[in-house]
Amino acid sequence: MALYILDDKKNALFLDSKNLKELSSFTALNQKRIPTKKISCIENIGIMCNDPQAVLLLTCLSEYLLPVLKFCNHNGIPVISIHSSPDAMPDFSYSCIHDNTPYIISSLLTYFELHDKRNVAFFGLSLNSDDCSKAENLYKLCPRFDTDDIFYADRDFKTCFEEFFIHKDKYDAIVCPNDFIAIALIKELASIDPEYLNSVFIVGFMNTYISRLYHTSITSITYNNQDVISAISTIYRAFNHNRNAFFTIDLQLKTILHVRESTHNYNWKPDLPLLPCHKREPLQFKKIQSLPYHDDPYLAPQMSIENMLEKMSKIDFCILYELMLGIKNQDICDRLFISHQTLQYHTSKMLRFLRIPKRNNFISFIKTYIDIEKLKKFIETDYPNSYLSE
Repeated sequence: MALYILDDKKNALFLDSKNLKELSSFTALNQKRIPTKKISCIENIGIMCNDPQAVLLLTCLSEYLLPVLKFCNHNGIPVISIHSSPDAMPDFSYSCIHDNTPYIISSLLTYFELHDKRNVAFFGLSLNSDDCSKAENLYKLCPRFDTDDIFYADRDFKTCFEEFFIHKDKYDAIVCPNDFIAIALIKELASIDPEYLNSVFIVGFMNTYISRLYHTSITSITYNNQDVISAISTIYRAFNHNRNAFFTIDLQLKTILHVRESTHNYNWKPDLPLLPCHKREPLQFKKIQSLPYHDDPYLAPQMSIENMLEKMSKIDFCILYELMLGIKNQDICDRLFISHQTLQYHTSKMLRFLRIPKRNNFISFIKTYIDIEKLKKFIETDYPNSYLSE
């Protein structure tokens, strides 16, 4: 009797560390008396046949997992998929834990309207179910939004940006599929046309660390990971309480819009009414190549920083803040009550993570993406008992 978690690196999300952190958080299910076991590759899924109460958990869906879905459907093994909608793989049965995309897009459009932003672009779309679902709901709920308002992440970020920049003045609101695309967009606009940023709204998804710490903090949308754990527990228990009672279960989680500088800190009202859908021809997507996030020069640096921030502790953040201030080693040790060896260990760890051998180069690189005052506020807010709050 166990919840089996597929941890196949070939199916990893584009943000390795965030994916690993999410997977590791599921061990909390053991405290809910739900034993968990990891399956390291899809070739090993056959072990579930020996467990009459097996349930498989997937952190995302892709074509790579089609054999897994076929196997589980054929053998009567329930599948739970996170970050996926029911229509992502319509030929298979699986339970979903996801946000309510129509409601999110409707709330965003109402938020835009409240602040006189009516011309919306979708910037950086890749052909995955999550991106396409957002674009389809924009298309259904916003009569002004059409196929020409989608800018595809085809091959690289630079090509997408150059195409958008020609048409940018048509738009006063931009929806990005994730925070990394949003930050790269803002970074380029700030270097070419900073005045444009004063009039446009830019929204991302994920609520990453870097979305809070970037020089222009990103308004971002996400749901709580604890809610995900509760949803997994609910579905798992429902299936094993009566294996024949449910075919699939669809749980939609409440999401939060974290309002920040990329929408000028303008207020958002929760629980807005859902906008009506408009009858239109189905949205047709272009055929494009997938954007290699890890290799793209506009996206890879901030992803590396986010991966580092995901692994950092309170002491790491405090040391990073002191380094960015230019404080000498002895003074850092005195202020943080740590030894030279401890300081050296944590500093070296950060430098190794970003593969930057020299401290000065590391600090210069970090300052490109992290604002020191925002880092200070982050430490004071998330670690209220830190020395900065005294």
